[in-house]
Amino acid sequence: MIISSSLSVRDHVDYPIQVCNQRLYLLNKLKHAGLDEQGLATVFQAIVVSRVLYALPAWFGQLTQLDIGRINGLFRKAHRWQLSGVVYTVEQLAGTDDAGLFKAIASNPNHSLYQILPPFTPNHQYSLRKRGHPFQLFIINTTLLKSTVINSCLFQFA
Repeated sequence: MIISSSLSVRDHVDYPIQVCNQRLYLLNKLKHAGLDEQGLATVFQAIVVSRVLYALPAWFGQLTQLDIGRINGLFRKAHRWQLSGVVYTVEQLAGTDDAGLFKAIASNPNHSLYQILPPFTPNHQYSLRKRGHPFQLFIINTTLLKSTVINSCLFQFA
């Protein structure tokens, strides 16, 4: 990951977009050489989507709308060039990744990140609805704290 001195992930977004644009060019060449749709989808998943997914839970919460638009533009370009049958979005990819990571952490007390989860909610007899997890929810005052993986998952799956 590339993080600037101001803790911005802009440089980390710039580099993968540059690399992925080069890979789209390569995929376009493979398409014109006769690679079928299934093969293109497999290679696209392996060399483009995997590059965007790298450490996505760590940096997704810090993205600006401009950065999200640039990444989604890359996926739209791939679909427009018929290199991918699916139009991915970074929000969709991050949601899938976050859910998997949160479930892995919450279900395994031996997980290295389990210790940063909040304490369990005490059992009250007046529970109005069942939550997706047994952890307490805290009041969060800053956007930076709300955008961390654990906190966003706690509120998303509440």
